[in-house]
Amino acid sequence: MRDDVAASADGASLKGFEECLRQNEMEFAMDELEDLGLSCHPVAEFWRHLMFAAESMELTDRASEYKQRMQRT
Repeated sequence: MRDDVAASADGASLKGFEECLRQNEMEFAMDELEDLGLSCHPVAEFWRHLMFAAESMELTDRASEYKQRMQRT
């Protein structure tokens, strides 16, 4: 995704993602990316990266959701 992508309908943005990272709020950062992904229909690779991130944070339900999204893309 590019920096100039508009915010999602939920108000998520790359700037919000970066701010979450600066605050070390990894799950909130993932929320920002997920909301952006839901609004711009990214390639499967996007969901694969979120799936791996969720797995590393032991968020198994979210990892499963991202895997399903990846397979539907």
